Order: sequence, then C-alpha cells, then structure tokens
Amino acid sequence: MLKTHYLHLFNRLFSIQLFIIWLLGCIGVFGSDLTETLWPSVLTGGIFWILLVACSKLPKWQSPRFYWVGLLQLIACWSIFPLFKAIRIHFYSWSADHLLYTIDSYLWLNKSLPEHMIALQAPWFSELIAFCYFSFYFLVIGSALFFFLQRKKTPLSITFWA
Repeated sequence: MLKTHYLHLFNRLFSIQLFIIWLLGCIGVFGSDLTETLWPSVLTGGIFWILLVACSKLPKWQSPRFYWVGLLQLIACWSIFPLFKAIRIHFYSWSADHLLYTIDSYLWLNKSLPEHMIALQAPWFSELIAFCYFSFYFLVIGSALFFFLQRKKTPLSITFWA
C-alpha cells in the first residue's frame, strides 16, 4: 500500500494532468466550433474534476469512508476522454493517414488491411467486430468496478497492489 505522502502527491499530479487535458480540450472545443457534439464532455468533465479536487481536499479522503474516490477518478477520466478529439482537431493540422496507409499497404502486400477485409463482407463478421470493439470497454470498466466492489478482500488487494 502506498504511504499517505505518496497518495497525496499522486492525487495532485493526477488532478493537474486531468485539468490540463480538460483545459486543452475546452480550447479545442470552442476553437474548432465542436460545441454541439462535445459540450457534454466539457460540462461533465469539469463537474467531475471539481468533485475530485473537492473530495481530495477533505481532511480524511484516504479513509475507508471515502473509498469511492478511485471510482470518481475513473469517472472523471472517462468523461474527459472524448475531449482528445477536439485537441487533435484544433492543435494538430497534420494527418498521418497517408503515411499509415502506405505502411499498411507495404505490410499487407500492396493492399491495406481494410481493403483485404472488404472481400470478407458478411453480416456475422460485422457483428463479431462490433462485439470485440465493445468488449474492450466492458473489460476496462468491468474490471475497475470489480476491484472497486471487492477491494476489502485480502487476496485481491494483495494481487492488485503487488
């Protein structure tokens, strides 16, 4: 288990990092006129970040009573995550699409992998790809919720913190 000094340090660094991403995302949203699609992320990201900072300012936030601060960190991260789209659009004008297409074509015998996959069009294949894609989110959020709910059990805490 981390010592209290390191917990405070990591919590502050994590909060600063989230704020920088949120601020750059806000600049990107308003600078690129993406308010229609990304306004909810700006709003919820800001709210969850303020809640996270407010909870970490409480005198005993690392006590068992405030066990949900880690879950609040996960929620703040996932609410700020969509702002990376605005950061990319506003701050990066260069696109690597052509370079990646060239490399992909070289690796897959003069055709990119999506061009090879077009020949395999089938409804079941599309459903399989969609299932695999959405399984990623279930694995991340599901494992975080599992450890959040089972955090008191000694074998799991030893495995998680080892």
